[in-house]
Amino acid sequence: MVAAAATILIYTAREDVVGADLIGAVVLLVLVVPMLAFARLRISVDWRGLKVVTRILGIPLKSIPLSEIESVCTDALGPMQWGGWGYRFMPGRSAIILRIGPGIVINLTNGKQFAISLNSPETPAALLSTLSTPAE
Repeated sequence: MVAAAATILIYTAREDVVGADLIGAVVLLVLVVPMLAFARLRISVDWRGLKVVTRILGIPLKSIPLSEIESVCTDALGPMQWGGWGYRFMPGRSAIILRIGPGIVINLTNGKQFAISLNSPETPAALLSTLSTPAE
């Protein structure tokens, strides 16, 4: 997308054309930001809870404290069950679905759910389950 935008901008500058070509280049450049944001994600699970951050731009997408986690399970996630691809918001549920396959589903204490697709969700799910269980 950056290469296409640069090509359009160079062509526009050489041909002294202003208008649709320039607008197209700007739109392509603007669309690069969300694409970079979701290109790679960093998921961390520790004593604070779950945190999802974009790896390239460092934008925090979701943070769930341990105190808000009721239960955690792994499941096969598909875009149609969660409203499509990407970061989806629905009444009572939200998800980051970037691939079909395994993921984590977190049930929150307020009755809502959050899901994220991962390559190997077993370890983060087990860690979240263990950390969110109150000690007796």
